[in-house]
Amino acid sequence: MNRPTISMRAAALAAALVVALPLAACGHLTGSAPLQTQTRDVAGIDSVELHTSGDLIISVGEAESLTITASGVELSSLTSEVHGGTLVLDMNGLALGAARITYALTVRSLERVQVSGSGSVTGTGVFGSTGTLDLGGSGSAVFTGLHTDDLTVMIDGSGSVTLEGSSDALELTMDGSGDFDGTELRTRATTASVAGSGSARVHVSGALVATASGSGGLTYSGDPARVDADVSGSGEVVAE
Repeated sequence: MNRPTISMRAAALAAALVVALPLAACGHLTGSAPLQTQTRDVAGIDSVELHTSGDLIISVGEAESLTITASGVELSSLTSEVHGGTLVLDMNGLALGAARITYALTVRSLERVQVSGSGSVTGTGVFGSTGTLDLGGSGSAVFTGLHTDDLTVMIDGSGSVTLEGSSDALELTMDGSGDFDGTELRTRATTASVAGSGSARVHVSGALVATASGSGGLTYSGDPARVDADVSGSGEVVAE
């Protein structure tokens, strides 16, 4: 009576191994696959959207270019398409590899950068006379060397933004638990709305119009000539 039981158990074990081995091999392949760099054709870019969890590094130059570094498995699923001047960086299907995705993008100038999800973007002097930064999810953005006339920043979620340089006017909108550090961004006029539990720091020399609702707050420096503050909830608008 024991022989059939042993045979059935052995068969069950063998079946389990047949299923497990390919899965284990697949996991090993994606986790240990070497990184590869691929060059993609891009042209006429004035905006970029990052929809993956990769790191986007933006440089300014005359020759537009894009290189992507990732595992071979991931590279085959990463997409880079230009629609009406907007470069969309996305992925077909799920990310299988454990390696980080790195994008190196060279542009002449940008008008808009959008990051959704947990991606990150860095760059120096990426905007022209006007610029818009739209950050959603838990992503991050660090831009230095900015010199713009009008700059718009929108943070929705828990993301963080750090900006350095100057802008004649800044319009900041925050909703969620995000963080904005504009201490080193010199502005003449700033309009800021901070909702939720987010926090913002701005440098203003002229006029500051600020709204804080919820538990969020805004700290300002630069000794602005005029400050108009509207605070509700436990939020605050205070000088540094």
